[in-house]
Amino acid sequence: MNTIKAIVLSCDEYSKYTVHMLQTYYHFWPNNPFIFYIPWNIKYPKQLENNYNVKLIRTEKPIYLTVLKLIENIPDNEWIYWCIDDKYLVNIDYKLVEDIFFNNLIVKSFNGISFTKKQKNASGKKSVILNDKKFFIRNSWNTIWKHQFLRCGVIRYFFNNIKPVTVAKNMDKEKHNVKFNFDNMWLSEIGIMKLNESTRSGIITDNCKKSMGYFKWNQKI
Repeated sequence: MNTIKAIVLSCDEYSKYTVHMLQTYYHFWPNNPFIFYIPWNIKYPKQLENNYNVKLIRTEKPIYLTVLKLIENIPDNEWIYWCIDDKYLVNIDYKLVEDIFFNNLIVKSFNGISFTKKQKNASGKKSVILNDKKFFIRNSWNTIWKHQFLRCGVIRYFFNNIKPVTVAKNMDKEKHNVKFNFDNMWLSEIGIMKLNESTRSGIITDNCKKSMGYFKWNQKI
């Protein structure tokens, strides 16, 4: 199984959520194929420096500059795994995900595939069956903050065209002003994997707090 660069949108203030997100992947998806590209701005995250599948990259703090720095040496056509640290993994049929993504020849022609349950108003009627599971064609940026496999050029296009913002939540409004310029991107009809939110309006969610307690995020991973 080939390794995939996992692009983590984060910042120094959210480093505890990054650690927690990684722990959920180690727990629910053992032997996952990812090398996590994690940004830092001023405070170096020592707790992550010796992890075999983590690459720490210093970036500027503005969100779009952070992402563009993380992917600057990745070709547009290369597959990446997009995973912001404001989401964390709570359940996954990882064997099914791996089989669909790595072993289905049709996926090689895709620009993106998401295994979380599709949202309303995010897809059209066209569908495809992969391993007996239905996927619908994507027609908007509505699911851009979910963890998913994408061609690097999709993320590069999105962050080169979204209006720069200083508050992360404002990106959710601005995403609708970015023309959706891609075809052959697919969303799962059902939740083959499930994510929970780390924060809402900058405040840690109760679910995340409980999960952090379980994983003891303050310990070195």
